[in-house]
Amino acid sequence: SLEQQLQILEDLKPIDRMLGKLSSKARAAFLYNRLDGLSHGEIAERLGVSASRVRQYLAQGMRQCYIALYGEPL
Repeated sequence: SLEQQLQILEDLKPIDRMLGKLSSKARAAFLYNRLDGLSHGEIAERLGVSASRVRQYLAQGMRQCYIALYGEPL
C-alpha cells in the first residue's frame, strides 16, 4: 500500500544518512556486499582496489551500522 511504501522510505532515511558518512567507495562496497551479495574479490574488481581494502570498507560500513543502532562504542 502507499502507506507501507511511505513508511519504508522513512525507515530507510537513517540508513541513507549513515551510509552518507562513508566514502563513495566504502559505501559502494558495503552496498555491493549487502544488497548484491558480491564477494570481496568481485567488489575489488569493480572498484579497482585490493580485496584487503574491500575488507576495510566493509568494516567501516559495519561500524557505522553499529553506531546507528547502539551509539559510539566506549
